[in-house]
Amino acid sequence: MKCSICNKEIIGDSHNAQPINSGSCCSECNTKTVVPLRIYLSGIHFDKALVLKIDNTLQLLKPKGKTFELDELQNQVQGYIEIYPIHVPNHIVIVNEEGILHKMAFNDLAHQVFGISAVGPVVICPESLFE
Repeated sequence: MKCSICNKEIIGDSHNAQPINSGSCCSECNTKTVVPLRIYLSGIHFDKALVLKIDNTLQLLKPKGKTFELDELQNQVQGYIEIYPIHVPNHIVIVNEEGILHKMAFNDLAHQVFGISAVGPVVICPESLFE
C-alpha cells in the first residue's frame, strides 16, 4: 500500500491521514505532517502561523513582534506575498505572488488540505497576527 501523502510504499504501520485526505499514510508523514496539522487546527497555536512546505512538512511560525512584519512573511513564501482568495475561518492564506513565474514547485499539501492550487510555501496566518 502507498502513502496517500508522499506516495511512498508504507512499510510497517499505516495511519489515518485525516485531515489531509481520507487515505492512509506512512509513519513519517503521520509524524511530520498529520499530527502537527491536527494540533494546529485544534486552535491551541493562536499565536503562530502555519507554513505548508512543498516537501509535505509543516512549520509553526511566531512573529518577532505582536504581528507579522512584511519581510517575515516574504521570507516564508520566498518572494512577494499575495493573499489567496480562499476562506479559512479566522485565518489569511498567503502565497508567493510570482511563484509560477519563478517556476516554484506545486504545493501538494496545500492542495490536499485546503484545495489551494498554489506553488511554493503557503502560510496560514491567524487574522490577529496580520496587519
